[in-house]
Amino acid sequence: MGKTVIGLDIGTSAIKTVAYSLENGVLLSERTEIPARISDGKTINPEELARIVIGLLSKTVKSAKHGASAVCLSTIFPTLLALDSKGRPLTKILTWMDNSAAPIVASFKQRTKSPGIHRKTGCVVHESYPLWKILLLKKNSPEVFSKTEKFVSLSEYLTYKLTGKFIISNSIASTTSMFNTKTLDWDDSILDMAGISREKLSEPCSVFHQEKIINGILSKTGLRNNACLVLGAGDGLLSHLGTGCAKDKIMSSTLGTSGALRLSSPRLVTGNTRLWHYNLDDKTWVSGSAINSGWSTLKWFETNVKNFRFSDAKLKNRDFKGPVFLPFINGERGPGYNQNMRAALIGINQKLKLEELYSSVAEGILFNLYSCYELITEELGEPLQIRASGGYTTADNMLQMQADIFNKEIIITNALEASAVGASILALKSLDEISSITEISPRIKKTFKPDKEKHKAYMKRYETYEKAYSIMSKN
Repeated sequence: MGKTVIGLDIGTSAIKTVAYSLENGVLLSERTEIPARISDGKTINPEELARIVIGLLSKTVKSAKHGASAVCLSTIFPTLLALDSKGRPLTKILTWMDNSAAPIVASFKQRTKSPGIHRKTGCVVHESYPLWKILLLKKNSPEVFSKTEKFVSLSEYLTYKLTGKFIISNSIASTTSMFNTKTLDWDDSILDMAGISREKLSEPCSVFHQEKIINGILSKTGLRNNACLVLGAGDGLLSHLGTGCAKDKIMSSTLGTSGALRLSSPRLVTGNTRLWHYNLDDKTWVSGSAINSGWSTLKWFETNVKNFRFSDAKLKNRDFKGPVFLPFINGERGPGYNQNMRAALIGINQKLKLEELYSSVAEGILFNLYSCYELITEELGEPLQIRASGGYTTADNMLQMQADIFNKEIIITNALEASAVGASILALKSLDEISSITEISPRIKKTFKPDKEKHKAYMKRYETYEKAYSIMSKN
């Protein structure tokens, strides 16, 4: 019988695990929500999170019948955490949603128009990345900056808690804006700019690198004595892998708290400075764009409209009469990466019904995603397929709306916990259970086909969206 592995996925709002084997696929899955008392989305209490992660890992191990040979990490990214000389947190985990470094980025953009950082690192110049958060700490919290022994990501912090080692996968490193994608090492000129030495960062390793899990964690979780940790990658990249999109020309579309579109390539592409380009493994690069809008935007609507509860059923049979919505309530990542961008409603009248407004909010989120799609396909060409993952895979009307807007089939696979499944695939490759990460591909569960006439109607509304976007982005 083949080996069982555990994919451990730490998302923005929940932690998920799957026990997985090559013969049987997902054997079981577990999930726990991240409580609001330790996370506001922008920051997370690291020690509390680590305790919850280890608790869920223990529950998964106990539920699995045959034990687990390896655990592989999938984490939200980019993130930053400062640790002292004893590995104790000096800050909370600063997530991609933390935009406090926006003034640092704005100042940098005013001083230089050079695409050098993007060309070296593949990262868009944006405050979500650790580089800019380090510069902010250096400027505003010099006492914390001077006490910091290690600047780490969430992935590295959990790796340290499980193994006692400060190591980072090339994949996670490529999402820091400090990692040179040509040399697959820290970029000394960027570290000089940040005012740190490479000793303040972890040692970069292969995404498949194995490290022995410390005895205290083995006994606490019930893992086998020889169980190892596989470093893994970011949750978005592993969702891409888990839905079978690591092959060339298959696009992944994720919509959960936020959203993203991604395409794989065997080569590094760094042309367009509004697209990011991350390393997945030694043979695969992933290019794409991410948006701040998503389920969090719908939640904002529900919270602020009394007695309204959002429901996918409310999106059925829409009449295209509602206002056009620019969904930038949290500023903008893709396509323009302008944190000063604001939301807007165009075309409100006194006859407007809440269901129409809700439908416009959902449409605006997908228009935002579609603008990223245009950017990606202009650079990399049209995808052969689009496969969906994330919270919206159970929202049939939202998925149909996307198919109609994009004028493309939207495919749902049976990989429901796609990021955890992607982590499991990395673990199997690390253990030589498979020869390539593209060997495993999930089954197609459902396909949403576009309606040509609705696509035309959406494109007329998209013209209004684009005009409003252009005006708003200039102001």
